[in-house]
Amino acid sequence: MKAQNDAAIAAAIAAWPGGQTYRVGEVPKLPATPYNVVSVDAGSPSNYRHGSRSTSRLRRIVVQSVGDTFNEAAFAAEKGEAAFLDKRIGNGTPCRRDLAGSVQRDPNGGVLFYCLNTYTYTTPA
Repeated sequence: MKAQNDAAIAAAIAAWPGGQTYRVGEVPKLPATPYNVVSVDAGSPSNYRHGSRSTSRLRRIVVQSVGDTFNEAAFAAEKGEAAFLDKRIGNGTPCRRDLAGSVQRDPNGGVLFYCLNTYTYTTPA
């Protein structure tokens, strides 16, 4: 799981070199906006063969895009898309959009705007 997170963070930084990309739990107390928070889940076993053994894992990248304005959050979301849509993470298949979010007020961030997009890909088990 750590290797997948490291690869996703590296892809996000490569797509937005001058931007701000953070891991979950590593966002500073008062970050400048806009920014993205990126994480990858542990993966769900899939593509079962004889003997009930999976040969691959379906993984999900979650990109939380945050900004002071609608435009900032939308800009960060576009940078997340540039990092992941149709791109390979590590030895996985090209990423597909799983959930397309819309920019809205962040219910936890008070005045901030927020957009959540997810992308899926498959890796060997």
